[in-house]
Amino acid sequence: MTARGRARLVKVLRVALPIALLAGMLPEIREAIAAERAPVAAGSGTYPNHAGERWDYRVEAGDSLWSIAGRFLGNALWWQKVQQVAGVGEPRRLRPGTVIAIPIAWMSGVPIGVEIAATTGTVTYSVPGGGVDADASPGTRLAGGTVVRTGPESSATLQFDDGARLLLLADSELEIKIARRLPAAAVDHVEIRLSKGRAETLVPPRPGRRFGIETPAAVTSVRGTGFRVHAADGPGTRIEVTDGAVDVRNPHGATRVPGRFGTVVTQDSPPAPPRPLPPAPDVTDLPTLVDRVPIVFAPRVPDGSAAFTMQVVAAESPDVILHQGRAPARVLRGPDLPDGRYVAHIRAVDAVGLQGLPTLQAFTLDARPIPPVPVEPTPGARVLDERPRFAWARTPEADHYHFQLSTDPGFERLVHEAAALAEPRLDLTVVLAPGQYHWRVAGVDRDGRGPWTDPLPFRRLTPGPDAAPVMGADEITLSWRAGAPGHTWRLQFAGDDTFAAALVDVRTDVPRHVVPRPAPGRYFLRVSTIEADGEAGPFGPVQVLDVPAPAPPPAPGHPTWPLLLPLLFLLIP
Repeated sequence: MTARGRARLVKVLRVALPIALLAGMLPEIREAIAAERAPVAAGSGTYPNHAGERWDYRVEAGDSLWSIAGRFLGNALWWQKVQQVAGVGEPRRLRPGTVIAIPIAWMSGVPIGVEIAATTGTVTYSVPGGGVDADASPGTRLAGGTVVRTGPESSATLQFDDGARLLLLADSELEIKIARRLPAAAVDHVEIRLSKGRAETLVPPRPGRRFGIETPAAVTSVRGTGFRVHAADGPGTRIEVTDGAVDVRNPHGATRVPGRFGTVVTQDSPPAPPRPLPPAPDVTDLPTLVDRVPIVFAPRVPDGSAAFTMQVVAAESPDVILHQGRAPARVLRGPDLPDGRYVAHIRAVDAVGLQGLPTLQAFTLDARPIPPVPVEPTPGARVLDERPRFAWARTPEADHYHFQLSTDPGFERLVHEAAALAEPRLDLTVVLAPGQYHWRVAGVDRDGRGPWTDPLPFRRLTPGPDAAPVMGADEITLSWRAGAPGHTWRLQFAGDDTFAAALVDVRTDVPRHVVPRPAPGRYFLRVSTIEADGEAGPFGPVQVLDVPAPAPPPAPGHPTWPLLLPLLFLLIP
């Protein structure tokens, strides 16, 4: 080819090649235009979001705007956008070391997988343009744009392929807006929108990580931390940071919340200054063995706390929330769970609704068979029978019953025990001395004995004694057997067996009493024993006493001594 031909070919190529390149790259151009518009649309809301967040790139030798656009934005035709954000006048002259802040939303990436790791209750999800909700279950994969919803007493654990985890609690809704990895920048970029409800996140620290949760009132962003976000029914949002730090912003201002602090944000005001989270509750008094359902815990209340929250998980399945509860009082009531090993996450709640640092309380629930319902003697009963009868309601779960009777509530001094009662009753064969007693019973099944009933106190009262009367001319002495040390007695003496108008009604500390002898007639008396602690027992049997009329004096008559006179004369010599 001649020199002239070569020159003509160069001219043709200079015109044809750009046209050909442009024609071949028309899909990429359209994609670039759409991508360029996307950040603007995403950032056109009433508050800034992560579309405005940027990643700093330090220019290296040999870099150009074309190579940077192709490497990080996935399209060399975006070089003018890079030039715009970099403020570079001459695109061919980039000074090594120059820092270019590239919007993360513009950068090309690959999806980060998101999977439902665990669910409790009702959890549904819907994909963009998918219409109706579908039931979510462990293993369900979620793409960008998916909306996840939880019902009452429900929860879902989301596991991100980059190691982040998110727990969505009851009555909540979130959208996975963005979940992608930017390989060229070594950045993981996740954006979540929490429309309502509560989410708890654990984002392991990693260089280049961008993880944010957006609510109607604020945007949070972290590099790696544990934090909780609550989008309340009203316009407010509560953010609680357990460790690390979280940046919180809205159109009115921004703040950084350090670990162990929280803030409250409303749509019409800047984030409130961070305030310390309530300390972890003191659970040293809580039992590690629970034998009653529903579960009841009473942790010590930290100063300034208004309420408690509690989450219960199985020890072997910590991702599955079995119970979510909140109590404004000082007692937490949990669910009726099957017997097993569990962990309770207990937090205090302060006056503005911020939940504090958690305390984990591991416990074993062993509540089956459920303790029988006592029938007799009832708690606090007064029993006269020296061989009382015990009865309780039948428990369907129990094969038989275990009974104990003791003189102390700790059942260290057993009076009687029966470990294999087929029927829900016991007729006591031993004689009970007067005094205080406690009884309890438990159901037994093939797995062993269940929990005892609470100790049921009753008192075997000292019966009232019989009085022995000794009648004198002017008085009647009544006496009876002495009782235990400290016993006193009450004596009633009346003219009728109702004792409505007792002639004598007296309390004495000696086992005898003297009453004036009444007019002849029939009288009634009874005595009750009063225990050393003041507990009065019942009156003994009513005794009947007949008071006779006094014997009449002898009738007057003639003297008999004169009749002895003849005998006297016979005796005189």
